[in-house]
Amino acid sequence: MARMFPAVYAPSNGDASERRLFARVQRELDGNWQAVHAGGRGFILLHRDLGIALLTLPGGTAPSVMVEEMGDRLDEIGFTRNFQGDIAIVAESLDPLDRRDLFAVLASGFAAAAPATPVDPTWPDWLLQRLLRETPAAPSRGAPGPTALRAPERAESWRTAAPPPAVAPEGAVRVVPEQRLHAEDLDTRSPLWTGMALAICVVAIVLVAMALLSHGRSPGGGPAPATTSAR
Repeated sequence: MARMFPAVYAPSNGDASERRLFARVQRELDGNWQAVHAGGRGFILLHRDLGIALLTLPGGTAPSVMVEEMGDRLDEIGFTRNFQGDIAIVAESLDPLDRRDLFAVLASGFAAAAPATPVDPTWPDWLLQRLLRETPAAPSRGAPGPTALRAPERAESWRTAAPPPAVAPEGAVRVVPEQRLHAEDLDTRSPLWTGMALAICVVAIVLVAMALLSHGRSPGGGPAPATTSAR
């Protein structure tokens, strides 16, 4: 099974024939092939020992033009500068309903061309990375595109709703901020504290006096005189 890029068919124009050709490339070619689906431009097939094969549906660009365009593309991306030697490029148009074996069709095209591939065996991987950068991924059919955002206008400011108040979760401890006294508060409350202090002192003196009297002490501090009853 060929290595497909992308791995799943992504329709560019919803053409059922293109979908069938994608399935044939994936099914009929072995793992030595790497296939890049270029959307409406068909497929770019890479084989390390054979070269580059361009496959498209009938009625598209002429095969000779496709080969010439691929040669110019290889020059632009620096392939010819990085890899010495020529490379075989063939182009074929194939109807998905054509019963001929796909590999046999491609093999006959390479047989007619001069066999040539770069000496460096890593050329398919190098080229594949460059082709994937240049080939945009086709969007899935019916998939919504990104929505552009814009800032609200002045006339639409009434539509902006205020954020809801934060609700503390159940069981959470509510923290009350500490209230600190300021200098002006101390100035206004000092008469009240002074009056309370005087009242406490008065109450304390009264309680001390009552305690002394309850123990039977005289004003001079001596014990009360004992009395005897006459018989």
